[in-house]
Amino acid sequence: MILVDSTLYIDWLRKRIDFARLLEPWVRSRNLCLCGVIRVEVVRGILNPKQRARIEEFFDLIPEIPTDPALWRDVATLAWKLDREGKVIPLPDLIISAGALKVGAGVVSLDRHFWEVPGLACQSDLPSTPRIPAVSE
Repeated sequence: MILVDSTLYIDWLRKRIDFARLLEPWVRSRNLCLCGVIRVEVVRGILNPKQRARIEEFFDLIPEIPTDPALWRDVATLAWKLDREGKVIPLPDLIISAGALKVGAGVVSLDRHFWEVPGLACQSDLPSTPRIPAVSE
C-alpha cells in the first residue's frame, strides 16, 4: 500500500503528467490510499474549475485514511516524541505520517521530512507496478 504525498501530485501537475493514468494500477489493485491533508494541499492550488473537478473525481476513487480522534492522538504522540528528539516536522506531514503508519502504507514523497519518522517506509519514486488481481480472485 502506498500513500502519494502532495509534493508528487503537484510536481506531476506542473509537468502535465496524467497522474490518474500513472496511478491506475495502484487504484485498480487497491494499493493506493489518500489522506485529507494531501487532498487539500493539491486541490487548493488548482485554478481551473474543470481540472479541479477531474482531480476531485480521481481522489474520490481512492480510499481515504480517516482523521478520527484516534489518529489525532497518534499525531500528538508522534509530534511529542519527534520534538523531544529535536525533529520538528510540520503538522501536515505529521498527520500524513501518522495516517500512513496507521494503515501500513509507505509514503512516496519529494519531502524529506517523512524520512525523519521512525518506522515509516519512504521513497521518492513510485515503487514497481502492483499486481492487479484477476477478476476471479
